[in-house]
Amino acid sequence: MENELLVSYYTIDNKDYLVVNETEYENNHYVYLCNETDNKDLMIRKVIDNKLIPLDNEEELNSVIKLLVK
Repeated sequence: MENELLVSYYTIDNKDYLVVNETEYENNHYVYLCNETDNKDLMIRKVIDNKLIPLDNEEELNSVIKLLVK
């Protein structure tokens, strides 16, 4: 039997976004997402109560992106 890889994803606007990376920062959970069919369609979102929330500001983005994109 082959090894199976479990993939996490979220559906946004009827598009599936794969979770590329995840991290914790200041007691929040963040995900780095890539559109399944368009690898140029990327986003970072905060996860609160299993819902994706846009980041609050550019400062938050700059702090989190360093952790997600290595």
